[in-house]
Amino acid sequence: MNFDQLKYSIERGDIKPIYWLDGDEPYFIDEITSYFTDRYLDVSERDFNQDVLYGRDTDPGVIMEMARQFPMMAEKRLVVVKEAQAIDARKLDDLTAYAKSPVETTVLVFAYKGKKLDKRKGLAKAISKTGVHFTAQKLYPNQVADWATKFLHHKKYDITSNAAQLLAEYLGTDLGKIANELNKLMINLEPGHKVNGDDIEKYIGISKDYNVFELINALGNRNISKANTIAKYMGDNIKDNPLPMVLSLLATFFGKVMAIHFEKTVNRTDIANKLGMSMYILNDYMAAYQNYPASKIFENISLIRDYDMRSKGVNSGDVTDSELLRELIYLLMH
Repeated sequence: MNFDQLKYSIERGDIKPIYWLDGDEPYFIDEITSYFTDRYLDVSERDFNQDVLYGRDTDPGVIMEMARQFPMMAEKRLVVVKEAQAIDARKLDDLTAYAKSPVETTVLVFAYKGKKLDKRKGLAKAISKTGVHFTAQKLYPNQVADWATKFLHHKKYDITSNAAQLLAEYLGTDLGKIANELNKLMINLEPGHKVNGDDIEKYIGISKDYNVFELINALGNRNISKANTIAKYMGDNIKDNPLPMVLSLLATFFGKVMAIHFEKTVNRTDIANKLGMSMYILNDYMAAYQNYPASKIFENISLIRDYDMRSKGVNSGDVTDSELLRELIYLLMH
C-alpha cells in the first residue's frame, strides 16, 4: 500500500485499530498522523477520547493501558504515539500481545520516523494481520516533479512541466519543504491557476531564467553564450545557487548522458523509461548526447569531480565559489 492508497482508505472510512507508520520520509508519516489528530474525532469528543503520547516519555505498558480504555460519550478513542522511534527498542516486543488482539474501539497510531520495524519480528507480523504497517519511502529525484504536480492538482491548482521541474531541481526531495513552498504559492494564487515560472520566481524566489535547469539546457545544446550568462548570474547570487548543489546536478546530468552513449538503442521512449525521466526532460540529455562525444562527457565528469574537490578547499587557493562555477562552465563546453 502506497501513501495515496493508504490516505484514500482512511478517508473513505476503512479504519484499522493499529497503524504503524515508519520509514525515511517524515512528510508522509506526518500527513497520516495529522489526519487522525485533526479529523478522526469530532472536536467535542477529543478531550476525553484523544491522547497524544511521545516515545521519549512513555513505554509500551503505558501505551497499552491507554489503548485499552473505552471511549467516553463517543464510539471511538484515538491514541497517537509521536516520535515512537524514541521508545526503548528492547521493549517494543511487549506491544506484540496487544497487536495480536487490539481493542476495536481504539485507533492506535505510531509515528516511527527514520527507522523501520523489522518485518520478521512478531510485532510487525501481528500489526500486518490486525492493522496497517506502512513504510514511507523517500521519493527519487525524478519523481518529485510529478509529486508536486499531483499535490497541486489535489488542491485544485495546476503547474507547467517546466515550473514543476524547476521546483524539483532546486528543492530536492524534501517533501515537507516543497509542500511549504507550494502552500506559499496557493496563498497568493486563486484556485484553478496554472503555476508557471513567473509564479515560482515571484513567490518562492527561484529565477525562471537563471537557474540550474536552464543552465543544463544551455550546456546540453552547447549554447556557450547562454550558459556563460547563466553561470555569471548564478555566481553573482551564489547563496541562492550553492555550488555543491549545482555540481551534484551537473554530475547527474553528464552521468546520464554518458549512459545514453552506452545504450544499444536511440529510441527516446526506451531511453526515457530506462533513465526514469519524462520525454520533456529527455530533450536536454539527447541534445548533449548529440553535441558531446563520449570522450568529452568523460572529461566533463572528471572536471566536475575536480571542481567539487576544489570547492571543498583542495588546491583551490583564494578562488571563490563564484569563480569556480564560471571557470567550470567554460571548460565543460570547450
